[in-house]
Amino acid sequence: MIFDSLKTGILSGELKPRTRLLISEVAVRHQVSEIPVREALQALVQEGLVSSTGSGFEITPLSKQDIREIWQIRISLECLAARLAVQNISNKQIDMLEEMIDQARPYVETGNLDAYWKENRKFHLKIYELGENGRLLHMLNDLYDFSRRYPSWYTKQEELENSVREHKEILEAFRKRDEQLVVELIHTHTMDSYQHVLRRMNEQKLYDNS
Repeated sequence: MIFDSLKTGILSGELKPRTRLLISEVAVRHQVSEIPVREALQALVQEGLVSSTGSGFEITPLSKQDIREIWQIRISLECLAARLAVQNISNKQIDMLEEMIDQARPYVETGNLDAYWKENRKFHLKIYELGENGRLLHMLNDLYDFSRRYPSWYTKQEELENSVREHKEILEAFRKRDEQLVVELIHTHTMDSYQHVLRRMNEQKLYDNS
């Protein structure tokens, strides 16, 4: 419970980078002893979300190195998952993905950036689920969670419309069962999101000099 609560707070941005986490304060807030708090914090250290400072713990800062590592792994794994999906996908599943694109349209029309980001995540993870590799899907879920710490790459309606267009291109490649094209489109799509995040981090000066 403590682990999940802290992790959710960190990933959502409610708990800011460099925030000190005092074991005694966390224990009082959750009405538990300090032992499970210490265990939860150590687990978060293992996940790279919290750092041990010697005198306590703090939430790790955002960094270019971290986002580079996350997206390098994401790009490789998403291309692999997309390749597996091409080998397994049915026409019915392609139609289902098209319905997901249509369901996201109201968010595009209203410029609801956050809601569209969530629909974008569902769309991609549904594709990767069709690859029928549970371990791979679990890793991608975790990477998408870690990506939440960083700025959304959607900042205006034009970017939402471009995302929908790219989703449709990906879907058309699936209909053709063109494995190479699907992988190329996924690679470009994910690389674009990486560049958007880096640009927003630079604009907002959100990162440490690392």
